[in-house]
Amino acid sequence: MAATLPSDDSYTDLASGEQLRIVVPLLKSGGYRSRADSELRTGATIILSTGDLIGYEVFHYSIRARRQGRVALRFNSAEITEEEKRFQI
Repeated sequence: MAATLPSDDSYTDLASGEQLRIVVPLLKSGGYRSRADSELRTGATIILSTGDLIGYEVFHYSIRARRQGRVALRFNSAEITEEEKRFQI
């Protein structure tokens, strides 16, 4: 899967046939935003480290073509990984 990323990282074009994966952290505090202890960027990948993290949710979508150049997201699956245990949703 090739990523289409602009130089300023403010948006990403979604194209039919591609996949989208959204990763959401699970935090001890119950929120979804945490201050990162450290951050590492490599291309389109951002790696954050925090002591508040207990797991994460991953949502998988397919991108489908629609009329007039539009696209639609189709939900495929989701999973939760918490304390090294993985659960399908």
